[in-house]
Amino acid sequence: MNVMKLNASTRRFLKALKHDPSSRGSFMYIPFSGPYWEDEGAKDLHPLTRVAKHEVIALFGSRIKKWLGQSLSKEEQDLWDQCLAEFPGCPIFKRMEATPEIMNDLKECAGGTMAFFESFGEGTEVDVEEGEYGLLELTRHPKPAEPKE
Repeated sequence: MNVMKLNASTRRFLKALKHDPSSRGSFMYIPFSGPYWEDEGAKDLHPLTRVAKHEVIALFGSRIKKWLGQSLSKEEQDLWDQCLAEFPGCPIFKRMEATPEIMNDLKECAGGTMAFFESFGEGTEVDVEEGEYGLLELTRHPKPAEPKE
């Protein structure tokens, strides 16, 4: 394992998470297009630094890749290995079995995300803002008509 310098905000965030087997699951389409559980803190990213948000979101993305049987890049694997070694009790690492329910949730999320992006037709504009949880919020609206000359 290549030891990387993990962001201090990421360390505090992951250390504070406590696995709760009774935690409810939900979906998040953007940024990680997949299921998460309440005890994993996905909706609590807003106070994190930009680097910490990136690291935590990368962990969720790496877990999805692992569920799908995909390889991680060296950078992703280094982050995963270091966080797992330092925070083995972190709930993100407690749900690693790609159950049929998780695989179905991934399929639904991917379809919902693709439908969202495909709905951006030629006459559509999208505003992008950092939202309540430090995640991107996309708002779709019709393009204003161009003035006729």
